[in-house]
Amino acid sequence: REAAFEYYAGQKKQGEYTIEDVEKIPEKVRVELIDGKLYYLAAPTPIHQVIAGEIFVRLKSYIDIKGGDCMAGMAATDFKLDPDSNKTMVQPDVFVICDPQVLGLKRMTGAPDLVVEILSPSNSESKMNEKMLKYRDAGVPEYWAVNYDNKSITVILFEDAEGNAQIHFYTFSDKVPVSIF
Repeated sequence: REAAFEYYAGQKKQGEYTIEDVEKIPEKVRVELIDGKLYYLAAPTPIHQVIAGEIFVRLKSYIDIKGGDCMAGMAATDFKLDPDSNKTMVQPDVFVICDPQVLGLKRMTGAPDLVVEILSPSNSESKMNEKMLKYRDAGVPEYWAVNYDNKSITVILFEDAEGNAQIHFYTFSDKVPVSIF
């Protein structure tokens, strides 16, 4: 259900779109922009929303209990990952930001500290990998890929103290540690 979105009968080629083009699309039509390519975002499934909501509530509660300066949020919030580029704007399913400079009235500008993406059969693997790499390149330290079909969570810590990535695998019955806070 998520496919490349050619709007205005293909006035531009994939790879040429900008955030300004996205802003011309009606608000009720959700899209992501990755390296100038538009991707239509289908409405999330009920199970997708339940999982995203549960993760959001638990992250927010944890931050509140610990008295952290971070903020948890959910889609549909736009993130312009690179302040100097107008070719990428994404909407993570769940996110945590700890840097108040990322906050914006219209969209977030900069990288979240934690990104959670809920995978579904409608997500193309190549788009999800492309998006994950954009998060890594933008400086997101922690990324979760939640697969509700096999009830698993893959956590990628993009850089540890030695500059290496770490990958951890969890099931839905495991406690998943949050390393950013």
